[in-house]
Amino acid sequence: MHKTRPRAIALALAGIMLPGLHKFYLKQRGWGIAYLMLYPTHIPQLASVLEGIWYVWLGQDKFEQRFNPAIARLLATPYATLNTPDDIQLAAQLELTINVNRATLKDWQRLPQLSSAQSTLLVQLTQAGLQFNSVDDVAAALGLDVSVVQPLAPVLRFYYYDAPNETAVDMDGVGEASADGADGGLLINPNQASLSALMMVPDISEATAQHIIQQRKIEPYKDLVDFKERLALSAEAITSLMYYIRF
Repeated sequence: MHKTRPRAIALALAGIMLPGLHKFYLKQRGWGIAYLMLYPTHIPQLASVLEGIWYVWLGQDKFEQRFNPAIARLLATPYATLNTPDDIQLAAQLELTINVNRATLKDWQRLPQLSSAQSTLLVQLTQAGLQFNSVDDVAAALGLDVSVVQPLAPVLRFYYYDAPNETAVDMDGVGEASADGADGGLLINPNQASLSALMMVPDISEATAQHIIQQRKIEPYKDLVDFKERLALSAEAITSLMYYIRF
C-alpha cells in the first residue's frame, strides 16, 4: 500500500487524542501497540505530535525514500526492473508503463519475466512494422500461452500508429483474440508441417505453402522475424499468421 505523507501527518497529529494510529498506517505495528499501551503516561501523545511535525519537515522525497522505498526506487530509476507482481502494479499506478509498439530493448528488459531473446524478438517485430493490439498479440508473437504474459498487462500500453502522421490511437482492450489459434487451436510448425497442413492456415495459399517449404529446405526458420523476412510477408500478414505458427 502506498503510504501518503499528508495522511501520515494527519494521523500523527491526531495522536493527541489517540496516539499510535500513524504507526499502524506506516506498517510499524509494534510501535503502534506500544503507543496504545503507554497511553496513560501521555508520552505517546507528545511523541505522535512531534512525529507529525517531523513528517512535515522531512519533505516529500525523503518521506517516500523512508516509508515507500519501492516507489522511490521506481521514480528515481527510469529503467528500474519490475521484479515482482507488486512492482508491476505499482509501476502501473505511477504511470511508468511500456508503450508496446514503440518499446526499446531497455523497456522490455525492465520485465525479467521475458528472456533477452524474447525481448529482442518483440523489438525486431515492431521495427519490421508489426503493431500489437493486445496482450494476446504479444503472447502469440512469442509463442506463449496468454496466461504467461497476462501478469504483465498492467504496465503494457497498446497504441496504434497511423504511419504517415504517427497518430497514436489507444488500443487497450481492442482486438482481443485467443493465443491458442484464432480458429480454436490450430498451431503448426512451419519447419515441419506438410503442404496440406500449411494450407489449412488462413491466408496461406498453395503457392505460399510451397514457398515456405522451399525456404525451409535451405535453412530452418529461426523465429517469426526470420519467417517474415524470408517470405517477404507484410506486417498485416504476419500479425494474422502469428496466431497459427510456432517454432
